[in-house]
Amino acid sequence: MDRWIIWAGAGVSIPPPTSLPLGAELTRFVLDFACGSRSAERLLDMWKRVANHCLAHDPTIPFASMPRLETILNAVEKAEHVAPDELSILSGLGSLATVPANANHLLLADLVARGAFVLTTNFDLAIQAALHSLYPDSGCALVQPVDSDDLYRPYHLENVPGAGTVGHVHGTADYLAQVGATIQQVKRGLSPRLSRLLDERLTAGACWSSSATAPATPST
Repeated sequence: MDRWIIWAGAGVSIPPPTSLPLGAELTRFVLDFACGSRSAERLLDMWKRVANHCLAHDPTIPFASMPRLETILNAVEKAEHVAPDELSILSGLGSLATVPANANHLLLADLVARGAFVLTTNFDLAIQAALHSLYPDSGCALVQPVDSDDLYRPYHLENVPGAGTVGHVHGTADYLAQVGATIQQVKRGLSPRLSRLLDERLTAGACWSSSATAPATPST
């Protein structure tokens, strides 16, 4: 199990009781809240017209149905410097740190406890909540990032021998000062530390997989 790498995205946090939205739903909510529904409709209409114009010239352009959430939040972050605290959308993302776990998170937590490496782009801490539920004395702790500019935040179980790691590529909702919610932060890409870690883990997994399936070499 210590050679397993599991990639988890927003889909694992959709089922109840976690009930978090996908990116498109959250993007529309942020637009409505920040701009008002009428302005949000105008913005999306402009986006569609630009998309249609570009696709008419080059159908291969990967145009989404709406702007990226990180692009919208980048603009919101700039505007919020002069907004009252009660209107701060980015600070509202902190609520994701306390969402309850669902069956998906419990399954992932069980795999982590048995040695798997779970890598997620999610900000929520539902997998950690599941670990606390299943292993209340496990001591699920954050492994402090080496670089303050590193968005990657790994957690491990201190009191469970052989346990794996939960790694958040874009940071977590309990530390909003360093979370990849804006396009400016996301475009930095993977940190050197995470890149090295992935190279090591993927290489080890590939070697294990190939050796497990390769035919035995006849003795001479």
